[in-house]
Amino acid sequence: MNMTIQQVEAALNRCSAMHPPINHQIQKEPRLLCDVWGQMIYEQAKTIDLDELDLIHREVLMEWSAF
Repeated sequence: MNMTIQQVEAALNRCSAMHPPINHQIQKEPRLLCDVWGQMIYEQAKTIDLDELDLIHREVLMEWSAF
């Protein structure tokens, strides 16, 4: 299953809204989504194959993309 960078960003935004930073530190779930989003930005990727992600990143992404 592929996901676009816009879908990843929307999941990150939803997650960040529900888990805002504490003492200026990003919480675990938004940080995991930032890993995926940042890698896509770095690689200039428009989509990502979820099967290529490790389990923890894939689970968090699926949780917040299906919110």
